[in-house]
Amino acid sequence: MIDAKYTARLNNWRRLMASVSPEGTGRVTIFMQACDDIATVATANGLDRGEAADELTSMATAHGLGDPDAVQWIISQAFDRAKAAPKNKPDLHLVETSSTFAAQFMQLDYLVDGILQRRFLYAFTGKTGSGKTAIALLIAASVALGRKIGDIEVAQGRVLYFAGENPDDIRMRWIAMAEHMDFDLDKIEVYFITKRFRISEMKARIFAEIERVGEVALVVIDTSAAYYEGTEVNSNTEQAAHARRFRELIALPGGPTVLVNCHPVKNAAPDNLLPLGAGAFLNEIDGNLICIVDWPAVEMHWQGKFRGADFDPLSFRLDTVTHQRLKTTKGKLIPTVVAKPLSEIAKEEIAKANLTDRQRLLAEIESDGKASVADYAARCMFTLKNGLPHKRKAHALIKGLKKDKLIDGESGDYTVTGKGERKTKKKVPE
Repeated sequence: MIDAKYTARLNNWRRLMASVSPEGTGRVTIFMQACDDIATVATANGLDRGEAADELTSMATAHGLGDPDAVQWIISQAFDRAKAAPKNKPDLHLVETSSTFAAQFMQLDYLVDGILQRRFLYAFTGKTGSGKTAIALLIAASVALGRKIGDIEVAQGRVLYFAGENPDDIRMRWIAMAEHMDFDLDKIEVYFITKRFRISEMKARIFAEIERVGEVALVVIDTSAAYYEGTEVNSNTEQAAHARRFRELIALPGGPTVLVNCHPVKNAAPDNLLPLGAGAFLNEIDGNLICIVDWPAVEMHWQGKFRGADFDPLSFRLDTVTHQRLKTTKGKLIPTVVAKPLSEIAKEEIAKANLTDRQRLLAEIESDGKASVADYAARCMFTLKNGLPHKRKAHALIKGLKKDKLIDGESGDYTVTGKGERKTKKKVPE
């Protein structure tokens, strides 16, 4: 028979779980807290672990939480932590003293120091071509290698990467990264899932396969849209359930950080890079990281929501590279993009160079608004290492000129605005 104080404690957690809507992630969070609490009490007071686990399993089932394997893993991890903790007998009363309350502080467990916490769910939002996949792959490789990102410490661990949106593109980037980051594709512990499926239906299999592989420290979802199980992207109910499915992955062995690459809302401006869909998705996550491009530089910070201390923006450089393994059937090299950490000095140099390039491009558009992007790139001497026009750079600068209302129109028919004409009166650097 379980001790009466112990039963009362369990009942308090049951009432707390029942008070939270099943449409939110609160029940999962509360269940994890309940497991830690009950495991600590059971371990410190010599209570039967099997009985405690049965009660917790019953609680999870009664409130519709996850699959049995995930529930059992959460319970097991809670008892492992309790066993390793100092053996100070906890206060069994509902009302705790100040010292008991303070003693339950749990240290933050960072994967990427000061930015990404273990067992947290983050969105990583950016427009197509903004570098979010390149940066996510850089983070994945850095975690697997235990290698710093710039000056920032990174904890080492295995990585699981869901590449459902465009596995062929990610495969090319990964091959190129192996050369540019100098790691062995046969040895690095990053594991990929290339298929699209309903995570709710495949979760047990994912858990089982990770049990075989070993604990993971990071899970990357590329992208959120590729694994969406709803029918209406603007449904709060569906978006909340969508986020909860991702949050359940923090229960994988190792208690990983979960990073979800997201497309932004329609017509998103740099100050409105929120995940596509209803606001419920943002409500359910722990933070929304963003990336803003000033080609080839990308700044990563956060917007909308971030649980934890603020951090200085991280800067990266997007480099277009080739690799001898990446060729067409006719032997032509295929370019791909990789990300590298960027120092503040290098970032300032890029910003200055881009200002000069913008002025040069603006002058060319004023001279001839009907040229192609490739023509503008060639005229402005924006070239790749192989000598071909750097169309991506020209396109990014044109988008910037349009955003700043210096030009108007569409490709092949641009005109310089009055504001732009005033800019072109300044001397364009040679």
